Amino acid sequence: MNACRYNKKILKLVNIVMNLKNVKRSGWINKFEITSPESVADHSYCVAFISMIIADLEELDSKKILQMSLLHDLAESITGDFTPENRPMNKHHIENQIVTKILQNLPKCIRITYLNLWQEYIENKTIESALVHDVDKLELTCQAILYSKNNKLLKLFLHDTLDLIQNQKLKKFLRKYVTNSSNE
Repeated sequence: MNACRYNKKILKLVNIVMNLKNVKRSGWINKFEITSPESVADHSYCVAFISMIIADLEELDSKKILQMSLLHDLAESITGDFTPENRPMNKHHIENQIVTKILQNLPKCIRITYLNLWQEYIENKTIESALVHDVDKLELTCQAILYSKNNKLLKLFLHDTLDLIQNQKLKKFLRKYVTNSSNE
């Protein structure tokens, strides 16, 4: 029998996570004047879904990758969405403290697992963490393509993000996606 138990602190964690629905992706507002941008929760869901598919196609640990992708923006439920222009120098330290504090609401039996996954994501030294980082950028680019149909400034952004993705299969896929989208 599982030693982990539900407790009242889990409800607190759920409320913190629910706040991601209210945090708008600030880059879309600040840089491109998108008036009704996606939320961090919207973005995180798509990152998780895309990561799951790619993990299964590549025969990687999809459970681990899904968990990592769902944790990757958790701190933003408290900090809001940072853009490269407004990112504090100690962003990783701040996010580490916040994620640790948020996950304190979980029973130790799963808290340690999630903290380890969070740390692995931050260090970005494993194939799983690299995939989540790349899919984070891939999703950003796919969203930019959707917005670019209404905003010409975004087209300049698209080709720059291709260079940020390390995984060659994802980069090739994204090039095709960009090409197909621009032909529509």
